[in-house]
Amino acid sequence: MKVLRSLISGTLALSLCMGSIKCKSVTAASYTRLIDNDPIATGYSGQYANMSYYNGLVSSYNNDMRLSNSTSAYYMWRYPMISTDVSNCTVSLNIYLDNYNFTDTYAHYIIMTYPIEGEGAGYFQTIGYINQEIAPSGWSTISKNVSTQPGYNSIASSSVCVEKSTASGRQMGADAIQVTISY
Repeated sequence: MKVLRSLISGTLALSLCMGSIKCKSVTAASYTRLIDNDPIATGYSGQYANMSYYNGLVSSYNNDMRLSNSTSAYYMWRYPMISTDVSNCTVSLNIYLDNYNFTDTYAHYIIMTYPIEGEGAGYFQTIGYINQEIAPSGWSTISKNVSTQPGYNSIASSSVCVEKSTASGRQMGADAIQVTISY
């Protein structure tokens, strides 16, 4: 009887809270984009510096990939804008790594965020680093909570980038990436 009374009391409190203006309803959302290093879908593209293109590679996603050819290199995946109406969210990057030439021990993964879609200056936020040399073949995941710029209440993004580390004699690879923004 005590458990039933507690359950009824809890249900009543929940019902009262749901009708109160002090309670806030939160809806979870998640947006995902999958981008290859040489995307073929409209709205997706790549931008890079000091990266060579290789194709016909069975282990690579869609049989192609990019590999750094200099001590300073980057690859940026561009995708249709993802917009949120929150000031904090979680960014998860699933990175496809399956080539023995990917030897960068500290590849730097970054997301470009904007405070409001189409407005304000964008800025880069580090999501994490991956040792491409010892990463398992296939998909590797890094995640981080990110926040918008002070004074704004939304986050938007349309690009993710990987930068080569300063480790000499190492090559950074770029293949497919899956970007998920959730809140």
